Amino acid sequence: MRGIFVIILLICSLSVYGQTEKRPLWKIQLEGALDNYSRWEVEPSVTFQPFKYAGIGVSFLFSKSLDDIHLNGVSANKKFRFELNDEKVLSTHLACRIAPQFYTPS
Repeated sequence: MRGIFVIILLICSLSVYGQTEKRPLWKIQLEGALDNYSRWEVEPSVTFQPFKYAGIGVSFLFSKSLDDIHLNGVSANKKFRFELNDEKVLSTHLACRIAPQFYTPS
């Protein structure tokens, strides 16, 4: 009888321990990529997750510009020619994204 009581007490204590576990409200990520044009992209993001499977996130995207763009061609009616030469562009693209984020249970 005493052994059964100890087992029930252990099972109850395990379930109480599982319920008191806190999940983080804030999630911080850093993502990076190299795209098809050999440009780097870095995107740090912060997500506030008040609910278990939903939250709202803010991220900033930094990307290098295309260097040495050489585009030329002819217009659709064959009357005009165009050419674009842009070398050594010293700028960086910045984008701010605010979006809801949803997660699925694992």
